[in-house]
Amino acid sequence: MFLHGDGEVNNVSILENFGLIARAREIYGDKFPFIAISPCTREYSWINDRIPETLKGLIDTIVIECDIDPGRIIITGHSRGAIGTWHMVNLYGDYFSAAVPVSCGYAAKLNNDTMSYVPIRAMVGSLEGYVREMQSLSDRINQSGGNVEFIIIEDCSHGESSIKAFTIDTFTWMLEQ
Repeated sequence: MFLHGDGEVNNVSILENFGLIARAREIYGDKFPFIAISPCTREYSWINDRIPETLKGLIDTIVIECDIDPGRIIITGHSRGAIGTWHMVNLYGDYFSAAVPVSCGYAAKLNNDTMSYVPIRAMVGSLEGYVREMQSLSDRINQSGGNVEFIIIEDCSHGESSIKAFTIDTFTWMLEQ
């Protein structure tokens, strides 16, 4: 599941040519080695109200309908979507096999029990304002027994990170989880 940022709010048509799905299409053509879903929100949040519960319900439904291995569910997101990614792992850590938050700040109190279950590849562009926040969050999780690989994408701005984070190396890492 890929969660979008603020620039894509209420804009379904942009999602098939943005972020994870756009990069997967460039790398794999139309034959992805995974099922990718990218829900679209009408709110500037993935963590308000019942949104996390709804996202989990959507994944549960797709797992059943598409006969997906429930032990191989990965969540990722860019910008505000990365905040949603951290939040979902914080709430439902044992549910995900991996997470890839890209370019955000997130200051919520961590549930160390759930965060430590999930291999995380946290990525941020070197030219963004979120480097310290993401490094600090990654360090806190690792100090609590978690498994966060923190990656700074060199010479990369916030807008570019939605594309540059999703490389063949990242997809390979995700598929190995």
